[in-house]
Amino acid sequence: MSTEQKTEVNILDVCEAELASANAELKLIEERLEAAKATLSEYEKGQKKLVKELERAKRDVEDAISAVTNQGEPAPEGLKSKVSNIESQIVKAKADGENSSQRAELLRASEQAEKDLLAAVAIVDSWTAKRGVAEYLATKAKHGGPLFGALVVPSFKTLDDARAKYLSEIPIVFSVEANGKISATSYWRWVQGAACLTVPFASEKDYIVQEIPRSMRWIKKVKKYASMRCEGDGDLVQSEGVYLVRVDPEYAIQETDGASAAKSITEGEVEADEETDKQPLIADWDDRLLMHQPSLYKRANFYVEETREFYAVWSKDFPDVEVKYTHRVNYGAPETKVVSGLGKAGTYDASSLFLDFKKSLFKAEQERSDILTQRALQGILKFASPTPVFEPRLKRLTLDSIEKEIGMYWRAFISSPWSEAIGSPPLIMLKHLCERGIETPDVWTLDHKGHYGFRLRTRDHSWIEGQIYCPPAALSRETAIAHEEVIYTPGSSHETRVLVGDAIIYIERFVRDSR
Repeated sequence: MSTEQKTEVNILDVCEAELASANAELKLIEERLEAAKATLSEYEKGQKKLVKELERAKRDVEDAISAVTNQGEPAPEGLKSKVSNIESQIVKAKADGENSSQRAELLRASEQAEKDLLAAVAIVDSWTAKRGVAEYLATKAKHGGPLFGALVVPSFKTLDDARAKYLSEIPIVFSVEANGKISATSYWRWVQGAACLTVPFASEKDYIVQEIPRSMRWIKKVKKYASMRCEGDGDLVQSEGVYLVRVDPEYAIQETDGASAAKSITEGEVEADEETDKQPLIADWDDRLLMHQPSLYKRANFYVEETREFYAVWSKDFPDVEVKYTHRVNYGAPETKVVSGLGKAGTYDASSLFLDFKKSLFKAEQERSDILTQRALQGILKFASPTPVFEPRLKRLTLDSIEKEIGMYWRAFISSPWSEAIGSPPLIMLKHLCERGIETPDVWTLDHKGHYGFRLRTRDHSWIEGQIYCPPAALSRETAIAHEEVIYTPGSSHETRVLVGDAIIYIERFVRDSR
């Protein structure tokens, strides 16, 4: 495998490559084992040859002694001593052959090669099985679609990278009461288990969901406000895996058993809690929530280069169904074929290819709590705050007061350099007339602090109309506004948003004089 990071890999290609690599490694180990056995055999043959030569020399001396004693003469002491000396050499040669460090090293090399061979065979068998599963999933993906098979999966450099990505996508749901107060937080456990851990939201301050007023809906097209809820939005709002759900007042959010839920998450058990399953977050919202989820959380099938393994949250319960497809053979009558499977909707055990990701998801229970709590806190800030973002304005301001609040932003807009980004006719006309002092806009306050309306009369008696919004904290700015802080955002030919520091100028429409 290449060390270059890939964003996704083809499962079957990886299995084929790993199997080829495993077979090549197996062949090398087989050759190493044969060489080790041959070397050990040669050594043992050499030891046996030495003993045989000593035994032959002993017999020659014994024959000489027999020739003397057969003639009635006593055995010569020299020959008897020689026999004894050869016997000692034989004993030593046999001992050296059995206990020598060289033989021990050769024996260890042979035994290690045999162990490596068994391990290599196991790896080949494993990748052979994985390739079989990969071929099956590829066939199902081809004829049944990605819901029932898999061709490619995301790839991560390390298991920690995969874990961090998965944890970043676990849905977090905030329950919102009718008054906008966040009352509960829910963490979904697993995509195929209709269960989540729901606990009351506890904080020193009440967090109230902030909604963009209907009259200011246009600021949602500005990145800073894109994730904020608008008045009149539906019961479900989501941003980066964090959701707001309007809860029916008739439902009571009850605290689930956090300890048992944590145990279930840690051990990989998927059991829908009876109390949790009755709550609207589970019974009424699961399909809508999961529909928005990124693919990794939905499927959780991926590859890790560090471990050279595939992982899945549901390795033993891969969605499976009988797939039928029709094709023609040699322009003949249509023929329906069935891809082998369970015969009907069910699950497929793909655990020989995928390791169970749930077992390695959390290093410790505390880590789960820390990561999800941090995400929850970040999510709250996307939607809610203890103080209102859009403050009601209870009185109309004079032009002098309006000038003090936003005059510096308007002047920065008018004096900013021209560029090709200034493209819509109303924007061009507005900037042209104001820059040359030909016309001055009429400006008035609207219902929220920092929100203003304006209109400017053109020389043909038509009107350019628009709005301005500046966060209350940025009103009456004292520091100069640099030209780089004036940004023209793309829009239609009739409307444009200009970012001027923290303020937004919205050129809404061009109303022609109908006279």
